[in-house]
Amino acid sequence: MQQLIKFKTIIESTSKFVNSHNIIKNHNNIINHNNENFVNYLSYKKSLLSELKQVHWSDLFIRIPNLSKNSKQIAYIPILQNSNFDICLFLIPKGIKMPLHDHPNMLVFSKIIYGKAKWKAFDLVEQSSIQSQLNQGKLAKLIRNDIIDTNNDCLLIDENTGGNIHSIEAIEDCFLFDILTPPYDNITRKCTYYEQINEFENSNNNNNYSILKNLPNVPPGYDCSFNIEYFYLLN
Repeated sequence: MQQLIKFKTIIESTSKFVNSHNIIKNHNNIINHNNENFVNYLSYKKSLLSELKQVHWSDLFIRIPNLSKNSKQIAYIPILQNSNFDICLFLIPKGIKMPLHDHPNMLVFSKIIYGKAKWKAFDLVEQSSIQSQLNQGKLAKLIRNDIIDTNNDCLLIDENTGGNIHSIEAIEDCFLFDILTPPYDNITRKCTYYEQINEFENSNNNNNYSILKNLPNVPPGYDCSFNIEYFYLLN
């Protein structure tokens, strides 16, 4: 019963956050930081992040399959979808990598709820003195390159910052719980994949940078079309 209450609370908090976020986006040039709508937005975001920090795989009433034994393919499990958000799970078998990709014009709440993974994330550097010299790809700053597991906080991937371009490689079989708002639509919010073709360190600020090349298609060998019905994993 407690699990059901927690899951319903996450859904309700997601709806409140998405509604407030839409208001902020639609009135971007009008609302200031003291406005009630903006205060509500921050409050709903904080609440949702707090709830997702505590979420556990058992809260979703699922059982844990042996991913490494049964598959070498990432599985996508839709839980709740509408035009405003997509609540879903990704099952990533040990040793399998979700390649560098982005979430254009989206916000993503992402939480490892089972297992362990290596998370690598970049932000594009739009204004750069050397950007015009890069005919190979785009300059990107390394935001994080570390190991995350169930003890980590929920990651918030912003529309333009916060490691929007990222990859996830499973060190152990893992479950990734995502809330995408709004969802991909393959028109204005189409997923782009990237290849890291060079990396270097800027001696002036000790930051690590890479050149990322847009890929016209899904990377060879990567397939995330394998869908599992949510009920298949229910206890």
